[in-house]
Amino acid sequence: MTLLLSLLACGKVDQGNCEVYIDCTEAVGLPTAGLISSYGPNGSCWSEDADGMALCRDECDDGIAILVEGDGKGLPECEATQEPAGDNPRVPEELWDSWQYEVESACDEGDTIVFVYGEGASDAEGNFTATETWYWFDDTPLEYDDDAVDILSFVGTAMSVSDINSFVGSEPEEGYNTLRNADQNESGANYGDDTDVRYIFDTLTPNGTLNFENRMLVWRAMETSKGWDVKEHGVTGKSFFYPESTEVLAPPATYVWEARRCY
Repeated sequence: MTLLLSLLACGKVDQGNCEVYIDCTEAVGLPTAGLISSYGPNGSCWSEDADGMALCRDECDDGIAILVEGDGKGLPECEATQEPAGDNPRVPEELWDSWQYEVESACDEGDTIVFVYGEGASDAEGNFTATETWYWFDDTPLEYDDDAVDILSFVGTAMSVSDINSFVGSEPEEGYNTLRNADQNESGANYGDDTDVRYIFDTLTPNGTLNFENRMLVWRAMETSKGWDVKEHGVTGKSFFYPESTEVLAPPATYVWEARRCY
């Protein structure tokens, strides 16, 4: 049960506007060596935990704001390419610090950025329920008329160990067969009714203990005309496992996960 704790493991770490901050600083003729060491693509910031990385992104935004008040005003190198999700009034405030989205480069041109926030719970009998909120963001910063919020519900029961192994191997501890329904569909996406979706969770270390900060890996499997399509479902976000007691590392439990998708 090898868990890749760094967000770098499965996807790009969100570095906010830090590249812009460095380029803007260089454009106004100021030294950048120290900034590159901290905020560059391989800077020390991106080995921090989620709170530390969020602080670095904020520092880059603050740095740009200072520069554009002076010599950086009007320079193309100083134009921020990302808007905090917190600027969007439809995003819950508790997610503002963890979500940043690149309006120009996160998705291909014409695609829509979708953030997924999931919450689930299991009981000792193997029953599972979950809700995912899908936030569809238009690619125009600070314009929210075309944004949409969909709410999906899931109800299911535990998968057998052999079924879990057939999907993703022997590392995950839990899996659930669920039926998905759209309780709210503002985007008009074709979610279908009673759609079969399987969730698989890798919640523990190889030693059977909790991972750092209760993190877990999440896979989502959906049946297609070519068979089951299995994908990691939290590769650009965070996933945590919160058992009711740290001494009982099995259901009942509660779960949260985040993901970013392009559609």
